[in-house]
Amino acid sequence: MNLKIFDDAKTFYDRIKQNFSDKQMENDLMLGLAYLLIDDPNHYGSQPFLASIEEDGKIFLCAFMTPPWNILIHGIEECPDLSYKILIDYLLEERIPIPGVNGRADISKRFMDIWCNRTQDKSELHMESRLFILTDVNKITNSSGHLVRADMSYFKLLNEWAKQFHVEVRLDVEDDYIRKHVKYIIQSGNAFFWIDKEPVCMTFRERPHENGISIGYVFTPLKFRNKGYALSCTATVSQRILSSGFAYCSLFTDLTNPTSNSIYQKIGYRSACDYIYYDFK
Repeated sequence: MNLKIFDDAKTFYDRIKQNFSDKQMENDLMLGLAYLLIDDPNHYGSQPFLASIEEDGKIFLCAFMTPPWNILIHGIEECPDLSYKILIDYLLEERIPIPGVNGRADISKRFMDIWCNRTQDKSELHMESRLFILTDVNKITNSSGHLVRADMSYFKLLNEWAKQFHVEVRLDVEDDYIRKHVKYIIQSGNAFFWIDKEPVCMTFRERPHENGISIGYVFTPLKFRNKGYALSCTATVSQRILSSGFAYCSLFTDLTNPTSNSIYQKIGYRSACDYIYYDFK
């Protein structure tokens, strides 16, 4: 069993897509992040870490990291501990700082256990989330209003709402990163508002790859909540995604937020797997 480091995002993307083809949707986050690097190698503003643990052409464990974000890992079911140890040995030998880990719940937890045992770091549970997948949109009754693709004239409002979104999901993200990301999403035509006389809800399309694309940054300000705007906005954008030729769309929800989980299931989203996000102290 050997560790392989990838310098080319396309090669890495093709390898993980091929090796996890039977459960590709569970690895949708890494696929989307890697595919973005193919289109824009400098998108994350840092040198990416792309690696796999393989034997006889089979990947047991793979890792993706763009500092300062947590390492994202994915692996086979009942992944052998040796895979984690090989990866962790390399990270420690090369003195690559790991602020935390994210990934499918079983994989993330095992990495956390072995990492903390080796380093004496303390782990802190940051978030338990659920990956949902949609292949068909249910018939729903939209709230009043309509969907609008946002242009740069809405930048200030979208940027402010994106900051509020990060506060709610408990992700400490620098304002400069949010500003750059919002600008990129708008300019790529992937920012949307639900308008009911005024903007009342937003969402972004993110991380497209060959088969799927993600819904993110679903945010409704407090004064506009409980009126069905998020349901209408997400359902309409999701239908546009599927109608444009993608096989599926995905999104993550915070397991501590039963309201959002309920909303997306009404649209037709179905649970694929759970993720756990740990921070290391």
